Amino acid sequence: MTQSDTNFADVFPATDESTWRKSVDAVLKGKPFQTLISSTADDIAIQPLYAAGSGPRPLRAQSGDWAVVSRVDHPDHDAANAQMLEDLQGGAAGIHLVFEGSVSAHHLGISWRTSAKMRPLLANVQFQTGVRLALDLGLQSRGAAIAIAQRIVEEGVAPNLVHVDFGLDPLGLIAQRGGGEDWNATASDFAALATQLVEYGFGGSAVSCDGGVIGAAGGSEAQELAFVLACGVAYLRALNAGGLSLMQA
Repeated sequence: MTQSDTNFADVFPATDESTWRKSVDAVLKGKPFQTLISSTADDIAIQPLYAAGSGPRPLRAQSGDWAVVSRVDHPDHDAANAQMLEDLQGGAAGIHLVFEGSVSAHHLGISWRTSAKMRPLLANVQFQTGVRLALDLGLQSRGAAIAIAQRIVEEGVAPNLVHVDFGLDPLGLIAQRGGGEDWNATASDFAALATQLVEYGFGGSAVSCDGGVIGAAGGSEAQELAFVLACGVAYLRALNAGGLSLMQA
């Protein structure tokens, strides 16, 4: 019997939840099933077993809401590019570029230099094949968003054919540094940069609302979600005040 002629699922007999429950009851030996149910910090129940569902499929040739992207965070541009090309060749649908100082950099991150020195980072990436990009920017690396947009345009690839999530998330960066900054003083700069990126016409989004900084600080799921929603409202207001229509924002 070889791998080519065997379906792994066929090796095991089909079963259902009721059969599984009988086996569980035998192991529990009279203890209530509820002892297997845990909860989050917000008292949301976590069941010990969930029914199977259809998940995302990393098929680059097919568009959809989901994509499997590979994290690249090496400080050196040449090394980051080599990792990027290897992962794309291995089947990744896109790349998550994590820059130094970003919320999820964790003391690593791609070094931001100047636009001219960004060229090695994206060398030989074939954006016309449907490669996706997601950016995780730090306070000092916001210029990378424009540099990458310009780099793709220079390659002669139509922006509307390329999906880029530029990841502008200034409130996440403020929270990462412990707050204390005046959002109203920076909201207009944020809106101007986001509008500039929107005008390129790329697929994807210019703005990101990432609650990871709250979770990393010990916040609960509900607090993380509340932060994301609050950021979304603040960004929507700033973009609208900066000249974008509500529908564009």
